[in-house]
Order: sequence, then structure tokens, then C-alpha cells
Amino acid sequence: MELQVRLKGRAITFTRLPKYLGITLDRSLTYGVHLKATAAKVSARNSLLRKLAGCQWGASFDVLRSSALALCYSCAEYCSPIWMQSAHTKKIDIALHDSMRLISGCIRSTPIDNLPILSGIEPPDIRRGKLSLRLHQRATATDHLLHGKLVSGAFYKRRLKSRNPLSARHHGPAPETDADIWATNEWKRRWSQSSQQLRAYIGEPRPHPAGCDLPRRDWVLLNRLRSGHGRFAAFMHRIGLANHGFCRCGDLQTPTHVLECPVIGVRGDLATVDKDLCDWLRETDLRL
Repeated sequence: MELQVRLKGRAITFTRLPKYLGITLDRSLTYGVHLKATAAKVSARNSLLRKLAGCQWGASFDVLRSSALALCYSCAEYCSPIWMQSAHTKKIDIALHDSMRLISGCIRSTPIDNLPILSGIEPPDIRRGKLSLRLHQRATATDHLLHGKLVSGAFYKRRLKSRNPLSARHHGPAPETDADIWATNEWKRRWSQSSQQLRAYIGEPRPHPAGCDLPRRDWVLLNRLRSGHGRFAAFMHRIGLANHGFCRCGDLQTPTHVLECPVIGVRGDLATVDKDLCDWLRETDLRL
């Protein structure tokens, strides 16, 4: 049954999914429809990014990272302080994970928490928290449109948790905390508690990880070696895409074996990406 509303004698068109300032609203304010559409937009823009990100050739790390931030993240984070508590944010995160895979050259089996480290971009939920904190700080000004709702405790006493205004929604840092500093420290804290293999080579997150200035082919190979997830022969044989899983030396070609193999083994330091490693990356015919 449609609601009949008239204004000055004229019927107002009824719509179940009104759009306000680019945000599609549903009856329960779950933002599910909006986030599904936004995820589709990000996926479409990932297709443009994919044109720049071939594994054997491709744009540089800086070009891919800047393009992803401009094309994908700008769309994915529009009005994120409003919908960041929604249960449907995973739709956005899945699309952004694909963006980070394109930047880093990682395959789909690579652990999710490796992707921000290798793409030099904070995890999506941390970025949303940073944007929320910035909005919170702007709203503390008495002339801001949200100021009244921010300071009014009675406004959200009877509201569902996901509908609370900004002040009640943000449970991370203190309101006066610098947003960029909070995001950096939170990212470092999470990574310090990770047990991933990559931590042995990149101990601290940063926008430009070691080796990001390498040619695209070498950068992709480096990341697959450091993460331990790539087209290693043993893995390809296990999933039925190779006739055998052996290295040229006769042993199983696993991530650990490639680092120590006497025939094709890695030379140099994967952490500092020294000259020996750069020479090896340039000369090896290993394809992962």
C-alpha cells in the first residue's frame, strides 16, 4: 500500500527507495541497496584499473595507487560516516580488496590483511573511521549543521545502535585525536599483532613499501615471494593446473623452497630489496 501525500493540492510521487544527496535510502536505513550499487560501481572502475595492471607489463606502483584512490576509493567512501555501521559494508570491502590486488599483483588466495600493506593503502574500515573522526571534529564547531545533533545526548537515547549520530557511533579515538595519526597508529597496531609471513619482510605499514619503484613484472614477483602466495608449481599441481609440482632441482616447488633452491633460489634481501635482489628479479625466468 502506497502512502498518499499531498502538498498544496499536488500529489507527491511515492518511491520505496528515495535518493538524497546521492545516498539511496531504504525503509529500515540499512543502506543495503545503496552499498550494493556502490560496490558495483567500484567493480566497474576496477575494470579500468585492470587495463593498467598487467603482470608482465603495466603502470608503475604510484600510477596504479593514485588511480585506485581517485577512481575506486573516492566512489567507495562517499558519505561513509553515514553508512559505516551498516552490516552491508562487506560488499564495499570486497570490491576494494580487488583494487588492492591490482595494485600489488597479489593472487586471490593472498591473506586479506596483506593487501593494504602491499598496496600502501590503509584498510577500508580504518579509512572510514578516519573520515568519521574528521567529520566529528568539524561538527564540533557551533556553526556546523551537525553541531546540535552532536552535542544532544537525548537525540540518540531511543535509537538503534546503527542509527546513532556521529558522536555515539565512533567508539575509537578521543574526538580531539588527529585523524591521520589515529589511522596510522591503528594500522600499525593491527599489523604488529599479525602472524603473517609478510611481517618478516615488512615490519611496519607505509604508503610506499620497499620495492614499489621496481618495474611491474619485478614488483609482482617480489610480492608473491614475500607473501608466499603465487603460482608455485606445488600449488598449481594441487589445484589441477599443472602436470607436476616439482622444481628444476627435483624437489617440490613450494614458497619456502624457492627461497632456498640451489638452482633458482632467490638472491638478496626481500626486506630491503637490495641490489642483489633487484638483479635476480630482473634476470630470473621464474613466473609466479
